[in-house]
Amino acid sequence: MTSTLSQASDEASGEVSGDHGHEEHGDYRMFGLATFLVADAMTFAGFFAAYLTFKAVNPLPAGAIFELELPLPILNTVLLLVSSATFHKAGQAIRQGDHGRCRRWLLISAGLGIAFLVSQMVEYFTAIRTRRQPLRQHVLCRNRLPRTACDSRRTDDSHRVVAGQTGGRPHHG
Repeated sequence: MTSTLSQASDEASGEVSGDHGHEEHGDYRMFGLATFLVADAMTFAGFFAAYLTFKAVNPLPAGAIFELELPLPILNTVLLLVSSATFHKAGQAIRQGDHGRCRRWLLISAGLGIAFLVSQMVEYFTAIRTRRQPLRQHVLCRNRLPRTACDSRRTDDSHRVVAGQTGGRPHHG
């Protein structure tokens, strides 16, 4: 009688002995990871294609020098890689049950994340101060401010090519 009562209470609470009404499912984690990596690669491929198209359509004016800043982006990359490693160490510590070591690794990861954000802000505000915004030439050309950069290319029907747009107003002069 008691076993019948316990089975009835288990069934009422949703606990059923045996199969529980669930089927076995395959492990699709690796498929999910591969799908994510392909989607991520396609996203960045689109970004690179857009950037290369922008650069091809809007070449630098004659005599201009393309500057490539490396120190700050390299620092940002190192901060991200090291923070990933410290976060992995925190995961290992928690699996081993060492909560104190996990907390230390997470604090280090958080500090590295904050350092990355500060570095990004420095990079952004430096770009604004030195007028190196990626689309600044495009904006200025549309307003016709630096005529040497905007008017350096013309189509064969004497229309200006402005920041990658053909057509526009005829050139008189």
